[in-house]
Amino acid sequence: MPYQVSYVTPEYIDSIWWRVEALVESATDYSGDRYSPLDIYRSLVTGDSQLWAIYEGGTFEDKPLEIQAVVITRMEVYPGKKMLSIRFGAGTDVKNWKDPLLTTLEDFSIRSDCDGMEFVGRGGWIKMLAENGWKKTMVLMEKDLRDYDQSSQQAA
Repeated sequence: MPYQVSYVTPEYIDSIWWRVEALVESATDYSGDRYSPLDIYRSLVTGDSQLWAIYEGGTFEDKPLEIQAVVITRMEVYPGKKMLSIRFGAGTDVKNWKDPLLTTLEDFSIRSDCDGMEFVGRGGWIKMLAENGWKKTMVLMEKDLRDYDQSSQQAA
């Protein structure tokens, strides 16, 4: 059966959260302590972010329906562009739901007057998304300073 992708509106987040919280937690585990599941929950119920549930066949309202994956998006408005930013994703069988998800998100982006879509994620996504016309445009680098020992740094 083909995968379905549904946008879960803010008023339904509470009714579905118990079904997606573990997936959201597995996604935030890769955020480098930037986000917790509670942070994501709050942004979903306020409408600052969007939750996309991915499931195989059936209808979203079916109680025994198993949600295979979730994706969290957010509108980013820059001085020169409005972009749909794919912030988090987690689940199984990604190769089989990636295309329906991207088609759904592209349609949503167009209806929302976005100029494009962006994604920050691990390197494995580069090849997978390139198959759908995405290109690598930047690299994110970071340095953790929480345990930074200034005494070990020499003056330049």
